[in-house]
Amino acid sequence: LLECVRGLGENERKSFRLHVYGPVYQETRERFDLEVSRTDMAEYLGVIEPDDVIATLADNDVLIFPSFYKGEGHPGVLVESMMAGVPVIASNFRSIPELIEHRVNGLLVPPQQPHELLSAIRTLRDDRELLKNLSRNNWERRYRYSADRMVPKLFETGGNELLESDRYK
Repeated sequence: LLECVRGLGENERKSFRLHVYGPVYQETRERFDLEVSRTDMAEYLGVIEPDDVIATLADNDVLIFPSFYKGEGHPGVLVESMMAGVPVIASNFRSIPELIEHRVNGLLVPPQQPHELLSAIRTLRDDRELLKNLSRNNWERRYRYSADRMVPKLFETGGNELLESDRYK
């Protein structure tokens, strides 16, 4: 992501701020700090308290999530972006497309392709109508993943079947 935004032109960088959140592992801290310091429009703001995630997301135009982590599942921050009504630019990787539908509630890009990520950022910068539609669609999807909806589904699909299977009798 940092490599990607360094590809923005000088005029583009003036109107662009990248807030980076989350834990930084000790073994990568030195390199991370160096990369952030080389990226004039980026600022590392630390770890967000769980109760503050949705409000923090809502203060931003878009969540950029270019993960290529081999153990990636359903990242909670993508559901939280729905709850905040914030569109997502994310990697088309592993389970992410189960939450983010390209050009419906976000944009999907190939993993580890900074030029594609930069293109998606520019798309949302330049197409405010698309940004507004993605935001609205993400807001409308927030209920799909609420506890009120998901807990009963677990029992409908897997919970009762699991409890009733011969394996547990």
